[in-house]
Formats: sequence, C-alpha cells, structure tokens
Amino acid sequence: MGKRKRPDHDRATGRECLIPFVRRPPPASSGATQPVQFWCSIAAMRTLIIFLAALCSSLPLSAQPVLRALPPAVQLPQDGALSSASQRPVILFFTLPGCSYCRIVRHDYLIPMMRGLREDEQPLIRELSVTGDRWLTNFDGQRLTESEMARRYKVAMTPTLLLVNAQGELLSEPLLGGDHPNYVALLTRMITDASQKMGGKRVRLRGSDHRE
Repeated sequence: MGKRKRPDHDRATGRECLIPFVRRPPPASSGATQPVQFWCSIAAMRTLIIFLAALCSSLPLSAQPVLRALPPAVQLPQDGALSSASQRPVILFFTLPGCSYCRIVRHDYLIPMMRGLREDEQPLIRELSVTGDRWLTNFDGQRLTESEMARRYKVAMTPTLLLVNAQGELLSEPLLGGDHPNYVALLTRMITDASQKMGGKRVRLRGSDHRE
C-alpha cells in the first residue's frame, strides 16, 4: 500500500496542512489488521514540545520537604551542643492538645519562620506537650517525660515559649499566649537578645537580618 504525501504548507491558501504517519501492516501471514493512519498538526506538536520543555525547566533540582510540624524535643543535649556551636538559643515550645492558640502560634508564626531556611539557619524550636508522656533526654542527660519537663520549668499556661542556652538555663522572660499583635517581631527581638547573651553572632531569620 502506498503512502499519500501532503505538503507541510499549502502555498495557494497559506493554510497549514496535516502530515500523515502511516504504520505499515506486517506480512499477511501474521493475520494483522489494516494499517492505521495517525494525523497531527505540526504547530500542535511544536506547542506541546515547548510546553513540556518549560515545565521541566521550572521544576527545582532538589525540592525541600514541606514543613508541616515542629520538631519535638527528643535529645536536648544534642540541641544544646548545636546551640552552643551556632550561638542560637533553644526555643522550648510548650503546648496542649486542642489548644487553639497553640495551633495559631505553631502554624501562623513558628513554622513560617523556619520555611525556606537551611537547617543551620533555622531557629532551634522544639515542641513539648505539657500533658505528654513521651520520654526525652534533658540537657543534663536525665530521662524524663514532656509533662515532667513542663513542671520543671513551672509552665502554667499554653502556649509558652522559653528561650534557653545549651545548659537549659533561661535567657529571657517566657513568651506567654498567642494573642500578641506583633508576635513574630516580639519573638525575633527575644531571639536577638538571647543570642547576644550567648556570643553575638548574626542570625538570619526569614525576611530580616538580626544578631544571633
């Protein structure tokens, strides 16, 4: 069976033509069906190729995982060592299940502060539940539960943020509640002051540049 050719472009009308792609049948002995013709527009193919190329070029080479929760307090001696090396305070975030202000502080303030930053640039925030029975290692190496940590620091309400040094000592007054009109600015200033007490390096927070 012959293949009927058509020009890519009709010179008389100036309109675009369609190009046939013919799949020839195998030998008759195989019992195959008649050849099938597929038609496609050159312009449509060109548009599809450009779209796929643009889509591939827009994908990041190494996408960062989306941060949906704050790191829990597990090994505070390791966090303390990181705090001492980087001159960043450890921020203990005490919460209560079902606490609406805890949810606001977590998702509207703290998680956005950490997004888009490398791990060595992020604030060292560790979350603990004041009623939690999960075990952790305290700064001094002692094993205790989250609720015992809350009692040790005399946490009386949630949410409560405590900024501590590598030994677990308080560096500032607690930040209580979640209804402050300028919560992020207040916390940023507290981190700045605490970091200056620890050594005075600069810390990069999202959208700002402060001393660490």
